Amino acid sequence: MLAIAPDGWIWACGEFGICKINPRTFEVNNFINDTLSKFDASFCYPLFFEDEYNLWFGSRSHGLVNYRLDTKQTKIYTKESGMISNTIFAINIDRRKNVYIGSIEGLNILYRNGKMQSIKPKDGLLFDRVEGILFDRQERIWIENDIGLICYNPKDGKAKTFNEWNGISIFGFRVDANLVAPNGEFVMGTPRGIQYFEPDSVYFQSTKIKTSIYKLRTKRGERGVYGNQKLTFAHHENNVIISFETIDFARRIRTFYRYRMEGVDPDWIKVADQSSVSYYGLAPGEYTFRLQVSRDGLSWQEAENQLEFSISAPFYKQLWFLILCSVILGGVIVYMIYQNRKRQSEKQNVLETELVITYFASQINSHTHVEKLLWDVAKTVSASFIFTNVSFTYMMSKRNS
Repeated sequence: MLAIAPDGWIWACGEFGICKINPRTFEVNNFINDTLSKFDASFCYPLFFEDEYNLWFGSRSHGLVNYRLDTKQTKIYTKESGMISNTIFAINIDRRKNVYIGSIEGLNILYRNGKMQSIKPKDGLLFDRVEGILFDRQERIWIENDIGLICYNPKDGKAKTFNEWNGISIFGFRVDANLVAPNGEFVMGTPRGIQYFEPDSVYFQSTKIKTSIYKLRTKRGERGVYGNQKLTFAHHENNVIISFETIDFARRIRTFYRYRMEGVDPDWIKVADQSSVSYYGLAPGEYTFRLQVSRDGLSWQEAENQLEFSISAPFYKQLWFLILCSVILGGVIVYMIYQNRKRQSEKQNVLETELVITYFASQINSHTHVEKLLWDVAKTVSASFIFTNVSFTYMMSKRNS
């Protein structure tokens, strides 16, 4: 890599360290008696002049190096200092003099107060390899690599990705092969030539991704989905496979989806390059399946339709069946109570008859005249009848009250 220093010397770095060349006399300085001599056996890349006193460069074995041109002193930042990786691809500095370092594992920001921040894919970075860093006039940060291009806007904390849908190279970009032209345009080197564009025209460009849910499969077979339909299934059709598709003529671009079945999924589920999802053992009830699509996994668009369906409960759990069972059970209980009372009444009659017969038999020997015996029995039977009749009348009056 070549870079022009503020004093006009041309600096070069590569597999065997760093040197500088006088463009007028072609004198070469290999820094033999300088602190930079310790990097002679190191692969150094890239170079970046912050000002006339500070040079920043990367070394595969030593990490990030800050070299003071006036004092010839070096300060080294490695993984022990908070760097993500010692393999560095790109260096750039913003207007506030914060240093941005792109590496094989993510992005580091070295602030002027000495603090170091690491940004990896788990922190919102779309890809781990940061191979080029540019700043536009709105202070947005553009990050490139051999896959594509991402822009991060510090003002709102949002990131966007750009690909061939936006006219960006499908072959990615070469490591740190870029510059900002005087008119603000970006010029970037690709494996197939040079690409240039105005950042705002790409950043504010919008593309509509056409995605729709088109098919649902259950135990009984497939059903096409057209628009926002509402379907009904039997209780045994509770295993469903939902298929969706995106109209896409750019086969190299990944498509991200996230979906949610309301009533089942507590949050959105994110997948990539997938065309169907499955749900098994759904309980009877109402369901709504929603789908969103994205090119970068960061900004999302709603699918053109959503799917609503219901699964019926089995007959033995439905309301009409429960009411019928309740009526039958109530009838059985009433009939059992009636039969029990009838049996008790019959037992009472038999007992009273046995008492009269027993009394009649006990009085036979105590009377000498038949008339007295019959008269005694008649009085007893009459009294028993009157008692029974009075008891029955009393019970009926209590029941009516």
